[in-house]
Amino acid sequence: MGNEQSGPSWPTAFVALGFLAFIALVFYTVYGKDGMDGTTKAWALIGPIIGVVTGAIPSFFFRGIAVDAQKDAKAATLAMPNDPVTLQRFQDLRSRM
Repeated sequence: MGNEQSGPSWPTAFVALGFLAFIALVFYTVYGKDGMDGTTKAWALIGPIIGVVTGAIPSFFFRGIAVDAQKDAKAATLAMPNDPVTLQRFQDLRSRM
């Protein structure tokens, strides 16, 4: 089986951190040049786009974790014995959820 992982790897984490560092650098530069007035104007212009992209970063990382959990759940279901008592217990537990 090896090291098969559907989640993000270190290059994607590096890109995400790089994006956040780029945002910080942009605002630091604007603040240094135009002060707080320029920074608030820049935030008004690009703030919504930054919010969407910054929100997409965690969803990308958590998607990989959710896919892994779904695979584990399917594997556990397939590994379950098929005797009638076990199937009845499984159905009872499933109906309670």
